[in-house]
Amino acid sequence: MFHLFLLVKLNSGDIFVIEKKRDVEIRPVSHEVDDNTEWMLLNHTRRMTLQKMFDGAENSVGALRFWNQNSQLFMKSILQQTTAWNSSVEQFVMKNAEKVLDGMGFLAGGGQNMEGRGTEPVAHRRCYGGRR
Repeated sequence: MFHLFLLVKLNSGDIFVIEKKRDVEIRPVSHEVDDNTEWMLLNHTRRMTLQKMFDGAENSVGALRFWNQNSQLFMKSILQQTTAWNSSVEQFVMKNAEKVLDGMGFLAGGGQNMEGRGTEPVAHRRCYGGRR
């Protein structure tokens, strides 16, 4: 399975990760991309605060839905508030998990057999948000 998260670099140079797991997590990180990370640099031209991104996302889909949706829809709701949102970003964020796993050979034989696959990481997805 892949894990989708957003890295946001502030004008100060500080970088934060935004992740939607069971709960939303926002914490400082260093910007590192490894060989297991698929990422996309997002060019955002308008000055925007994290608060404005979250407020806009809440207003667009409703607060209850926004905070309780899966990570893909959560990220889509946030990124749609920026000038970086376009069809390429949508394709990256909304990638079909079943197709990702099938392309890696994990769904051969009906999609349920994961035996013998080990514990190595499958894939990670990263959107790198540029300056906010």
